[in-house]
Amino acid sequence: MAEEEEGAGFHLGQRVRSAREAQQLGTVRYVGPVEGYHGVWIGVDWDSGQSRHDGSVNGVRYFTASGEKSGSLVRPSNLSAGWSLLEALVSRYKISMSKDDAEDMYLMSVRQRKVAVELVGQSKVEEKQKKLNELRAASLVFAGVSSLGPPGEISSSAPNIEELDLTGNLISDWNFVTCLCEELPRLRAVDLSYNRIDIRPEMPRPPLNLRTVVLNYCSLSWEQVDMLSKSLPFVEELHLRHNNIRLLQTSGEAVEGFEELRVLNLEGNSLESWDEMMKLSSLRSLKTLNVSGNAITKVSYPENIKDQWPFLQLSCLLLGKNQLADWESVDALDKFPNLTEVRLSENPIADTSKGGAPRYVLVARLSKITVLNGSEVKPRERKDSEIRYVRHVLNTMTPGEDIRRSHPRFEQLKKQYDISEESVPQAGSQSSQNMAASLITITIKCVAASLGEIAPVTRKLPGSMTVGKLKLLCEALFKLKATKQRLFLEEKESPLPLPLDDDLESLGNIGFGQQGVILMEEC
Repeated sequence: MAEEEEGAGFHLGQRVRSAREAQQLGTVRYVGPVEGYHGVWIGVDWDSGQSRHDGSVNGVRYFTASGEKSGSLVRPSNLSAGWSLLEALVSRYKISMSKDDAEDMYLMSVRQRKVAVELVGQSKVEEKQKKLNELRAASLVFAGVSSLGPPGEISSSAPNIEELDLTGNLISDWNFVTCLCEELPRLRAVDLSYNRIDIRPEMPRPPLNLRTVVLNYCSLSWEQVDMLSKSLPFVEELHLRHNNIRLLQTSGEAVEGFEELRVLNLEGNSLESWDEMMKLSSLRSLKTLNVSGNAITKVSYPENIKDQWPFLQLSCLLLGKNQLADWESVDALDKFPNLTEVRLSENPIADTSKGGAPRYVLVARLSKITVLNGSEVKPRERKDSEIRYVRHVLNTMTPGEDIRRSHPRFEQLKKQYDISEESVPQAGSQSSQNMAASLITITIKCVAASLGEIAPVTRKLPGSMTVGKLKLLCEALFKLKATKQRLFLEEKESPLPLPLDDDLESLGNIGFGQQGVILMEEC
């Protein structure tokens, strides 16, 4: 009888978590008896996909789970239906409350019922309540929040919250967010990652004042995201990582709404076609687009534009961990009007271990880029890269090759740096070309006072050598331990040498060109 009474507290579609593991979240798919056992059982489809079965036990199907091993049947006492937002805040931010400093607080019984605990200590409670009133940012990660509680409860207790992290809670639909914003009018940023939020056309979606919304790992489709456009007219950052989005389903040819959106994060989805990305080109305020970790094979930019330029404000495009393998995609990036930061790492075109292009080629082909793969492109590196690129093309071009098509910037750069074909020595074999292109002539000057006057040493070193390995070479040459060295790059254009503090940075990424001078001093 007790088991049946507990089971009555759960219903289909309800979000729950394991009573033993706070991060084990799931959705109720069955409530009722199980053949061969007494009492009520709860069938749960777990988000992790790692459990016992698919909803079928001993030949009897009780529910259909989303995966072959994502379902299980458990007793109600092994599940938690969560608690209210205020209860979670009190637990998280009111320190530990003793029997002498709390009043009219609630605890959850094993049967998921509120049990009033009447305690004394009014002054101490008021002091801690004041802390909630002053709270501006709150983090309730995997805290079991499933409701807002009675109307007015949260607004009277913590009215000044502006940022709220609700990652991994038990929020089941968008109505929760709508009511949350009504209760907390100052709220501007909310993280709802790892919640399974139902968004349906019939749900009321009034405009909200949110500026940052995070919906990572929520199993959302773009169709559901599109429904939120009228609810989020002021949103500036929208994060949708790992939602398995493959298509940007919209009512028209382009994404509408999101007029103020500046940052859109679609990392780790299942996007393949750049045509889907072009649906975002109408977002007039978009400055940063992250589509790393998808399966995009090509990037393009339209020619002969008569009306509004696509992606007019876009300044940062992150394309790491995709399948870009052609130069047309790289050259298309150079056509974006205001693009200054690009990430191409872990694409075939940029993976040197698999025949991809070295950094200097990418720098030279992307004329406006000031940050490549997270590293600043300094004026010295750009100049050296562009000169080296022109010489590389002159050395490797074939008779009849359409240079304007295969190397769009070649003629411009050749003229800019006044490089003639006669000034570039022809390499012998292909292997010698590759070896020569990869070596940098480095002159190392020891300026460590304790070592006295030592003649400079010149070596040809691979561009892939890191600063850390260069220190080991200096240790062998000058007998000063690597841990006691500090290296600097001497630049003619700069009155002060550039410190090389990142031991993992490669020489090719620093911007030596084909030669450079290193100063070694003692720490």
